[in-house]
This record gives sequence, structure tokens and C-alpha cells, in this order.
Amino acid sequence: MRRWITTCALALILVGLSPLPVAAQTASERQHAAALKRGNAAYNGGDYKSATAAYVLAIQAAPDKDVAYRNLARAFFWDGDYPAAVEYYDYYLRLGGADQEKVKSERRLAADRAGERVFTPPEAQALALAALESELESGRAYTAGGGGAWGRYETLLRTKYAEPHLSKLRARLTRRLLDEFDAHLIPKSNQITPRLDLDGWQLQSERLAVAGNVVDDPGMLDVLKRRSTVVEAAVAMLTSRYASAADLAKLARESNPDLGFVAWFEVSSLVGAERYDDALARLTDLAAELGGRDEARLDYVRVLRAVILQRLGRDAEAAALYLEVLR
Repeated sequence: MRRWITTCALALILVGLSPLPVAAQTASERQHAAALKRGNAAYNGGDYKSATAAYVLAIQAAPDKDVAYRNLARAFFWDGDYPAAVEYYDYYLRLGGADQEKVKSERRLAADRAGERVFTPPEAQALALAALESELESGRAYTAGGGGAWGRYETLLRTKYAEPHLSKLRARLTRRLLDEFDAHLIPKSNQITPRLDLDGWQLQSERLAVAGNVVDDPGMLDVLKRRSTVVEAAVAMLTSRYASAADLAKLARESNPDLGFVAWFEVSSLVGAERYDDALARLTDLAAELGGRDEARLDYVRVLRAVILQRLGRDAEAAALYLEVLR
């Protein structure tokens, strides 16, 4: 009788799901909602193994959302894995789920059934977690082919790791990916812009893409979106699509005021697109922004201006600028 009552209660709880409006959802939230929906359908159909697999994916997509922990605990319970059910009931309770008293009662029943048995994470999971922690601490965030901390993170997910701690791991991974992205944008002391070839910028694009797969914070998503405009501008310039590159570089400059080198991307793209008047105007702005504080960059402005003036047939003005630089 007690089992029948509990089963009816769980079925009533798992039939419904109230997702956020689609426009307000992040990619992770959409993945979470879809996996949770699949899990509920499998659970209500009595397919508890398929339900547990779906709920694990829901937790991995959004580790801070509590409902999937409770549902996973219930699926483990009816599948006969009582120690795992106790573990996931505890996660749900620690996350502050709404129906605490009811879930505590369910947990006691699962603990009674578990007896002396306790939940033990698989060895492969523990090893994968240690490897990720090590890579986040002192390794690379992302390498060609999907390696680095990102690769370790995906390995951990394949072990079906689904705990609230995953939220902190995701935040650390996102931060490391963005830091590594920005580190590749720092020009060397004798350079005006970072020297990345097309493959290098493709790798930068991949760093932003994988970061977007694990971040939910609106502020961080905005940073990733703004940084992506820099990559798009660089790729357009390197593939000789100068008209598009000029427009993208302007957007990237306005969106990333902390990345001063993007202004040079814009000027180079304008020259490539033969928009010489616009390029000269941007060089005038750059000279005003430098304000005499950086002679090396001011010389670069003068040389670029001279190159443009030559293309316009204004050789005398160009020669005067070259002489100024030589002096």
C-alpha cells in the first residue's frame, strides 16, 4: 500500500514541467528542459534506466537547478539502486528544493532499503574529476582537437558525473577559457596587433564556442558575444573580405573598448576595401587618442597615412610623413 501511494505521488509530480519562455532561455537551459522532459516521459512509462540517463544529462546541462536531482533520486529508487537514490535526495535537499518534508520522507524510505550500503562514485569518475581539477589549476584551457581542460571536462561528463559541484567546475572552466582567449590577444612588445594566422583565429573561435556551451551567466555570455566580433573581423580580414572586415572591425572596436588593437584592424580593412577617406579619418582619431603618449604607435599612424596618401597620388605629402618618421 505504501509503495502504491508513493508511486502515485511521484507520477503526479513528474507529469508537468514549466520551462522559461524560449526567448529567456540560454542554451544550457534549453538542454536541461529537453532532457528533463525526456526523463519524465521515460519515468512515467516505467523505463527507469532511460529516465536516469536523461536526468543525468539534465543535471549536467544546469547543475544548479534542483528538480532533476529529486527526479533522478526517484528513478534510482524504483530501479532498485537505493544508495544512489539517497545520494541524490541529499543533493536535492541541500539545494533547497520546495517540497523538503515530502522528500525527506522519501529519503528515509530509500535509506531503509539501502541498509548498510552507501553510494560510491565509479573509479573512472574520480580519476576524471582529478584530471580536470589538475588541468584547471595548471594546464591549458583548450587545445587544438578539443584537448586541455575542455577535453577533461567532456571526459568527466561521459562518466555520468552529475553533482552540484559541476556548477563551480563549469564557472572555472569558462573563466579559464576566456583568460586563455584574451592572453592570445596581447601584442608582443614590438607589435601593434596580435600575430595570429587563420588557424590561430579558428582556435580562438573554438575557445569562445566551447565556453558558450557551459556558461549561463548573462554577463559572461555578453563578454563572449563581444569577443566573437573580434574573431569575425580578423578572419574576414585574413580571407581578404575587406568590406565585411571593415564593418566587423568597427563593431568589434565599439564592443571591446579594452582591446585597443582592434582599431588597427579597422584601418587595415578600410585600406584593403579602398575606403581611403574613411581610413584617413580613423587614423586622425587614433592620433588624437594617442595624444603624443606613444611615439611608436604615432609613427605607425604616420606610415599608414603615408601609404594611403601614395595610393591617392599625393606623393609630396606622403614623402613629408616618411621624413618625419625617419627623423
